[in-house]
Amino acid sequence: MYDLGSMILADRDTWPRVPAIELTCGIVGKLYALTIAALVIGLVRLRKVERRAHRAQTWQLKIKYFALGLAISSSALLVWLPAQASQPFDMTAVLQLLSTCVALVLSFAHGRRSRLSSDILLVYWLFSAIATTAQLRSLIKHSTDSLDISVLVAYVALLGASLTALWAEATAQPSESRIHLPDDDKQDPAEQAHIFSRLIFAWATPAINAGYRRNYLDIEHLYGMPRELTGDQANVKFLAQWTRSQAQSSPSLLRVMWNGTWRDILWSGVYLAISVGSQLLQPLLLRRIITFFQVYGTVKGVELDDGLLLAASMGVLGLVRATAFQAYWLRLMLPFMWVDKVLSALIFRKVLHLSSESRSKHTIGEIVSYLSVDADRIAVFVNYIHCLWCYPLQIIVVMYMLYQTMGWSCLAGVAMLAINACASTWLAGFVQAHVRDFFNWRDQRMRVITEAMSNMKGVKLYSWQSAFIDRICKIRDANELHSLRKVGMWKAIMNTSSSLTTVLIGLVTFATYEVFDGVSHGPLTSKLIFVSLSYFLLIQEPISQGPFVMTQFINAAKSYVRVCSLANSAELDPVAADRKEYDRDSPIASSDDVLVSVEKGEFKWLTAEEPTLRNIDIECKRDQLVAVVGRVGAGKSSLVSAILGDMVKSRGSVTVRGSVAYVPQQAWIMNATLRDNILFGHRFDQVLYDRVLDACALRPDLEMLPGGDMTEIGEKGINLSGGQKARVSLARAVYSRADIYILDDPLAAVDAHVGKHIFTHVVGPQGMLKTRARILVTNAVQYLGNVDSVVMLCNGQVVECGSFSQVMDSRGETFDYVSSHMIEGGAGSDTQLVDGIDGTSMDEFQPDTPSTLFAGLSGQLQVSSACTSSNSSARTSTTESPSCASLHKIIKKEERAVGGIEWATIQFYLEVCGSSNVRGLVASLVLALAFNAGGSLWLARWSNANDSQKSENSHESTFYLAIYGLLGVAGVLAMAMSLLFLWMRCTLSASHNTHRQMLHSIFRSPMAFFDSTPIGRILGLFSGDIAQIDDNMPTTSDMGLKALMQAVVAVVLIVISAPLTLLFFLPSAYIYMDLQRRFLPTTRDSKRIANTMRDISLSTTEEAINGAASIRAYGRVSAFETTFMERTELLCRAWWTYMSANRWLAVRLDLVSAGIIFLTTVLLILTQLVTGSVNGSHAGLSLTYALSMIGVLTTCIRCTTIVEMALISVERVRRYSFLDAEAPEIIEDCRPERSWPMEGTVEFKNYSTRYREGLDLVLKDVSFAVKPCEKVGIVGRTGAGKSSLTLALFRIIEAAEGQILLDGEDIAQYGLFDVRSKLSIIPQDPVLFAGTVRENLDPFNAYSDQDIWRALEHARLADFIRTKDERLEFVVTQGGENFSVGQRQLICLARALLKRAKVLVLDEATAAIDPESDAIIQDSIRKEFKDCTVLTIAHRLNTIIDSDRILVLDQGQVAEFDTPSALLAKEGGLFKSLWNRANEN
Repeated sequence: MYDLGSMILADRDTWPRVPAIELTCGIVGKLYALTIAALVIGLVRLRKVERRAHRAQTWQLKIKYFALGLAISSSALLVWLPAQASQPFDMTAVLQLLSTCVALVLSFAHGRRSRLSSDILLVYWLFSAIATTAQLRSLIKHSTDSLDISVLVAYVALLGASLTALWAEATAQPSESRIHLPDDDKQDPAEQAHIFSRLIFAWATPAINAGYRRNYLDIEHLYGMPRELTGDQANVKFLAQWTRSQAQSSPSLLRVMWNGTWRDILWSGVYLAISVGSQLLQPLLLRRIITFFQVYGTVKGVELDDGLLLAASMGVLGLVRATAFQAYWLRLMLPFMWVDKVLSALIFRKVLHLSSESRSKHTIGEIVSYLSVDADRIAVFVNYIHCLWCYPLQIIVVMYMLYQTMGWSCLAGVAMLAINACASTWLAGFVQAHVRDFFNWRDQRMRVITEAMSNMKGVKLYSWQSAFIDRICKIRDANELHSLRKVGMWKAIMNTSSSLTTVLIGLVTFATYEVFDGVSHGPLTSKLIFVSLSYFLLIQEPISQGPFVMTQFINAAKSYVRVCSLANSAELDPVAADRKEYDRDSPIASSDDVLVSVEKGEFKWLTAEEPTLRNIDIECKRDQLVAVVGRVGAGKSSLVSAILGDMVKSRGSVTVRGSVAYVPQQAWIMNATLRDNILFGHRFDQVLYDRVLDACALRPDLEMLPGGDMTEIGEKGINLSGGQKARVSLARAVYSRADIYILDDPLAAVDAHVGKHIFTHVVGPQGMLKTRARILVTNAVQYLGNVDSVVMLCNGQVVECGSFSQVMDSRGETFDYVSSHMIEGGAGSDTQLVDGIDGTSMDEFQPDTPSTLFAGLSGQLQVSSACTSSNSSARTSTTESPSCASLHKIIKKEERAVGGIEWATIQFYLEVCGSSNVRGLVASLVLALAFNAGGSLWLARWSNANDSQKSENSHESTFYLAIYGLLGVAGVLAMAMSLLFLWMRCTLSASHNTHRQMLHSIFRSPMAFFDSTPIGRILGLFSGDIAQIDDNMPTTSDMGLKALMQAVVAVVLIVISAPLTLLFFLPSAYIYMDLQRRFLPTTRDSKRIANTMRDISLSTTEEAINGAASIRAYGRVSAFETTFMERTELLCRAWWTYMSANRWLAVRLDLVSAGIIFLTTVLLILTQLVTGSVNGSHAGLSLTYALSMIGVLTTCIRCTTIVEMALISVERVRRYSFLDAEAPEIIEDCRPERSWPMEGTVEFKNYSTRYREGLDLVLKDVSFAVKPCEKVGIVGRTGAGKSSLTLALFRIIEAAEGQILLDGEDIAQYGLFDVRSKLSIIPQDPVLFAGTVRENLDPFNAYSDQDIWRALEHARLADFIRTKDERLEFVVTQGGENFSVGQRQLICLARALLKRAKVLVLDEATAAIDPESDAIIQDSIRKEFKDCTVLTIAHRLNTIIDSDRILVLDQGQVAEFDTPSALLAKEGGLFKSLWNRANEN
């Protein structure tokens, strides 16, 4: 009998001669000494754990103590028996007894301090069982005389006691209480598991089985995360370190990430080294096993149990390799999750603090890509970071072992490796360049998609769907997919080069040895060939996966650069506005305190441009109302931004004392309930809340909303009118009880009498804010007499400042501005006013500190805390219980598929790939598989010929080499063909077809779809899900197909070489499929949840970006960051569950593979025993490929899982590719004349409509006719149906019954493009897109420069455009942010002037324009559209008083329709009451 270590390390052609008994005793004794030290250390560390109540005496605990007593008794007996027999002193037995005693003490101490199993004791009892087994075996095999029964019984008792103690320690507590903690779903179950449970992921088994039984996984079923990833501690620490790094001369985001992950990365590297070391030892064992078959029966001393020991050793090495590899992945999961989490936090925090210049460089679409793609790419690369050192080191070690096996011939293989390394580096440069181009084009595409989706109503009103689709498809097909084609081509070349290198290494090594050596290590026998082949298989993964890792590295590097560009972007200057605390209740506080002060201020939007504001001096005292007036482009909104600190301050000072409330010119509304939009995170105060509703004239609106104030408001306030949005925004400010109110023209979007009501009850000297500092930007000059101070801006400078009487007496700019417009009335949508407002001031209400978790962002999974915390007993007639909120939700929860991927989804993907492409891919893979299997069988035939001494001449060797080389090269060429089919045909076809189908489907969806679908969800489809199809699907398929082919080849060759292996391959296949079936529900649904949570995070981000100014002004940045982190935490939990389930499966598959190795070896040994001989070449072939099974099955399953997860993205894309569409764009069989409509008559005949099926009618039996070229004003209270009338005319909503006739033709018979393109509209909310001024005016390039300049002249915007060097090519930033709101409306007016449609609709088109400019524009409209039919929806009645007729709507019906004079003369008429109210003094 001989020692295992000697068997492995002995010379290749000899059998070891070292007696095992000597080495066994020495090693066991030393190991027992180490275990004593480990147990003592564990005992010392246990003293730090607080003692708890005595544990209940369970039957497992009683068995454990019995086993401990038996172990001590047996150990003592083993010490006593040799002494009685006067045998030499056995130090090993003494150390064994001592270690058992220490284990007993540790067991008692641990039981009094912890309910969990002890990892140290578990490892100790396992070691004790193994050591006792080895000692027992040696005792039996080396007993020269009679066997001492007493010693034998003692060893057997000790072995039984060790196994019993091991079992009892592992099952000290019921598995449910240790693993699954239902009372705390955020607890990581792995923290409650013992070491062996963690190594094989047994802690995940209960949840995996539960998911399998349910076939469904929801959020409450997700695993908790480790303690270091839970909460915001990781984010806070990371952001603090990044802030400190930015203060240095060369900030490094990589260094900060390394500081947070290095421990886990290093420990995972240790586990990987153990796994790789075990893998490298297996070929050495293979050599000894082949030698065993060759010498068994012919060399004395070679016994059957030597072979069985080698077989067991092979299985143990496989077990160690598998468990160490999974431990490596488990430890590496922590930095992966950490990086993804902290980068998401960094990106979100950054977007809330970006300067205006940085925002122009990083659009919403790009930021969405940073979150959904780039942060994920960087985190994913963490999983491959060890490959950067492990793969080269593995190749070096293997090449050294090849040198030991074949001598200098292996240098030929080294040369091939060097050539491949140079080629890979060269090819990686091409891949990197094209990946960079691909990312850039993707960002451009996402930028256009983001703008289109954010302004879809405008796109449809202007009938620009086809223009945007063509623009997006041009970027996608001509640029992005062109770059993807090049990326795929170079990846295919890289992979082909690597595969060819693998073949050539073996070919040139064997050829070199056969031609130039052939004698130093003997002929190429089965032992030499298959040991070498096992080494070649070991370097196959580093070589074949090297390009994949390089690709991941390139992608991560590019993403890192992009994220760094955002992380290092300039933020708002924190000292641009000096924010100070203010205590208005302080004894020294007085009404003369200045709360807002700007002295000699000079501000600009971009650092390199000229100042927008110069020489600004303004102040506002504690109780003062300051009005800021000026013409379009004077700088009013810029002044507001300067006070808020959102501009670049180049000179002067800005001081703001106290809390701030901000009402932007374009109201920012969250996707939350109306109440949450008003509360904005503050606690609910029923009394104050009711007074705010009344003061802001919102009470009648609540009565019209289906759920009252608990109605969910869609993204950007989609289900509110412009006036309602403005009043909700104002109510939010009033409710905040701030010290300073900055109001940017809140009266422009509301009716005249509503504006007067708001000024009287909120803003004015008798309003709720009368004791607060107020800065009011306004064009409503009728209120200037009631303000404390008037500031007149002109060309970015303060030209006048003083009380109203002072500036009027000076007869300067303000006098000229006001005197010509004293007759201007109010504006807005009419509302039934609430009487009885008592003018209560805000001083009666105490300032509020948010006491509940802020819950106002999009994508809420539950009713927000602000709602749920409200007292349901405090309801009024206009509010509802928070529990009713779910009944009035606008945003639909995304439908999530249940169960496996449907065949329809797979069929859809195969169809978009192209059936011929898929057939070509399958055929090339079958050829590659056949050639690879043939090459290995040919090697077996060659080695068998050498074993039998049948191949002794060079001619036969050359023949064998040539055939082997031809088969190998043919296999590589077949694989190259499959890669070309995969990347150049299937991927490009799928990417093109899926994107185009989904793009057309979404653009053709009715507005109801966009009202109920968050923009973040749509952007997630076009970014994250399309990225899965573009990149993850082909990359993973490439890797998975290689692994699958390797696995199939291995199984086929093993069965051919040893047919009896079918006896355990069939059960192994069943176990394989059963494991996969059990784990799929958990991974599939956790990935679906992750996709959903990702979309919610993107919606949250998009909403926060749009409202960043308001969030900062209200001081709600930290609240929004907290909410985002909660969403991210759920996303991380879904990812953690997904990865844990993958590891659970992987370790079991590796254990199955280790079992295959062991059983194959045992089967061959038993065959040797029964038949007396085993073909060495067949044994070598079967064992070589059995060794390759570990890791290959895991790779197959991992790739299968990733592909299935990518198919979830395909599933979503497919779902959104077949949405319900609105009417066709063009009906070829029914198209109007090019000159239609010639007259411009508009007639509604018994027309009724609703927004969606199941909702009430918004227009009811409407009938009226507009004559050719007639100018008709449309008025009515809020909810009367004015906007609905416009949407019906443009067929944004379709008729429930009745007709709309245009020149006598029913517009329903024509396509939407033919209808909308014949109409013009100037909307209340101006819509601008990123691009040039020309593209915003003429996206179809249908007009000349002269026509465009003429339209700009009439819109009074030509002079401003001429000041820009680029003129018509001047770039409009996203959303038109480099234009004022008034200028944006003028561009919309220029569009209408350019189009010259016969029918024009004005939806309060000049609401944001000063009265003087308004009068000029109105005059231009009268002149330029004198031959057109004009329908004007009016908020300011003076703008439509000179109309030919006025249509008055009330509750969706026509109330009045006559000339203005007739309506004003009508006693008790609705229009007359509106007019009188608007002109009251």
